Amino acid sequence: MDPGEVLAYLAGVIDGDGYFKVSKGQGVRNPARPYYGICIGLQQLWPGKAVSLLARTLQGEVKFWPSPGGRPMARSEFHGRRAEIATRRLLPYLL
Repeated sequence: MDPGEVLAYLAGVIDGDGYFKVSKGQGVRNPARPYYGICIGLQQLWPGKAVSLLARTLQGEVKFWPSPGGRPMARSEFHGRRAEIATRRLLPYLL
């Protein structure tokens, strides 16, 4: 499969089941100055084949994540610089 087709597929999965987050925290050096972090992720029921494909394609990892309802979930997240790189690769295909 063409790498562009894989990225297009993953962008579609992110559009449907994925998420982008911006979180605010306190700076370590200067607590009065907030820190903003970015995250892109995907979570699906275990074994999460699309989650595994996302992790393999973007050099991430799949984590087992128990849901509040007791169903096992697969999750892959990218934070900071890795989230930026993942977003730039997927951006041409996102809706």
